[in-house]
Amino acid sequence: MLSHAHALHGGAGLGKGVKRAARKADVVDVDFAAYSPHDPFGAITTLRKVLAGLQHTHLTMRLDHHKLCMHLLGLVEPFITLSPARNTLIQQPNETLDRVAFHIHSQRDLLSLALCSKRMYSIVFPRHFPYRSINCKLSNKAVWDHFVAHPSLALNVRRLEIMPECAMDKEIVPPELPQSVEPGQKSSEELVRAAIENMTNLVTLKWLPDDAPPFIVHFPTIWPALRACPSLKEVDVFSNSVFADAHDDVAPPATEDQPATSSSDFASLGAVTMRSTSITAADFNPTLHCVTQLLVDHCTNLEVSVIKIGYGPELGQNVLDADIFFARGRWPKLRTLHLLNVQGTPSTPECAATFFDEHPTIEALHLQIGAGLITPHPGALPFLRELRCSKDQAAIILSTPVHEPRPLETLKGPFLTGRGGDDALLRALERCKGTLRRVELRGISGVKVLRALAAVAPRLAWLDVAEGRPLDSVPTGTGQWADTLALFPGLTAFHGVSFFNEVAFLGGGVPVLADKPVARRNDEVAALLGAKCPKLRRLDHWARGTHRVVVLAREDDKVRWVVMRTRGEEDSVPVTLKGKARGGRNKC
Repeated sequence: MLSHAHALHGGAGLGKGVKRAARKADVVDVDFAAYSPHDPFGAITTLRKVLAGLQHTHLTMRLDHHKLCMHLLGLVEPFITLSPARNTLIQQPNETLDRVAFHIHSQRDLLSLALCSKRMYSIVFPRHFPYRSINCKLSNKAVWDHFVAHPSLALNVRRLEIMPECAMDKEIVPPELPQSVEPGQKSSEELVRAAIENMTNLVTLKWLPDDAPPFIVHFPTIWPALRACPSLKEVDVFSNSVFADAHDDVAPPATEDQPATSSSDFASLGAVTMRSTSITAADFNPTLHCVTQLLVDHCTNLEVSVIKIGYGPELGQNVLDADIFFARGRWPKLRTLHLLNVQGTPSTPECAATFFDEHPTIEALHLQIGAGLITPHPGALPFLRELRCSKDQAAIILSTPVHEPRPLETLKGPFLTGRGGDDALLRALERCKGTLRRVELRGISGVKVLRALAAVAPRLAWLDVAEGRPLDSVPTGTGQWADTLALFPGLTAFHGVSFFNEVAFLGGGVPVLADKPVARRNDEVAALLGAKCPKLRRLDHWARGTHRVVVLAREDDKVRWVVMRTRGEEDSVPVTLKGKARGGRNKC
């Protein structure tokens, strides 16, 4: 009876607890508007109140309390999760998603964004991905009409390349353009200029059309249209028109509709390359007046300037005056200057020396000027890291005294003959022996020259003795070459001499029967070079112009040679050719 009474008493107490918990849950406000999305602590407190009532209600919850809990969890989740809430991006309006894609310049990143969902794909591909990079010809009026008629789509262009009319490569243009264009009143030049003016977010421009006089479209007349592109950073022009006589329409007079071009319009432009095709006397006499006017008046923040002129021998020696470039050119941020195939006057050396004094920030200098040798003033070019010029010019520049040794890393262009003329350059290189890592010579007279070079530049990692053009025949003294290269203990790449003979391969990288003796001799050469030069890896392939190299691979104290393909540039990363290697050789 007592136990039964106690049970009844306990049951009565439990009933009171249930009623108390129920009353506690009933006081919770179920109105969603009563809870701020910026107050996660208040949401957690309310959740605790609702969940506390479940302990005495046999885990049953009212429908309105269940909806409230789900709402409160949504308020708390953004404050406690380590990653953004799922599906929040694609729930944004189309205008917001279009703006997100607008700020992505790389097509690869755009593709990744488009693969996120079908909705992102439907926004990225019609308006952004096909427009990021445009490669077309001046004669393709359908493209230019498209950009004139649709300025909003022209805003999405980041890279524009004008292709030569004779180019066989396929044009990269937006799909589904109209095939026929109605005849308009605008000329080709006006149409191209109007289209470029709509590309206000253009970053890179490459102008590579066929450009023999008479010029169909003068690039200097297109230059004012680029003032509408404040984000323009790089311009590469391969055109003879920029080296013609100065045009009156290079910088047209200011009008109400077209204000004058100012230096602030090209504040972001940092790299300008001006090149010409081979110019003959029948074409025109090239001049730097137009180029200098474009660079000086509009490119105040220029960091990279490349000027290269191709001309025939019948033009003479003094058809191009480089003094105007050195006298007028002043760019405080200039770091790279390439001035190639430019003729000068007797006053050019002094003008150039003054130019170097005004540009102490130059780090890469390529000079090929048909004038007297330039003698910089003391203290000039203190941060020079890369130099390409003749042997005598390099000796003079590197011998110019500076407060601290120049951090020279790369030297290109000299021809070492092994005679007394090399002594001045070698003495100058001895001052940079701690930093010099790469030397590309135009030629050498023999192995003896490399021994003298090793004495002043023992830390070379890259050595080219023929500017990437290997000799026609394999040298007979391979052992002598190996002993000489051993004087460069850190050498990883050597070009200019082909040590390996041609070998034909069958499927699977197996040499044909007739070439097996040649393959064995190549194995011996690889073993010899690997033993003498422990870090040597890259050597010349026996075939020129194939973008292939021979790589020495070391496995278990054994050296085998493998044919690899480069990416098209002389200093690019080798890529292993497809095919199974056998006997130390790769299929090529």
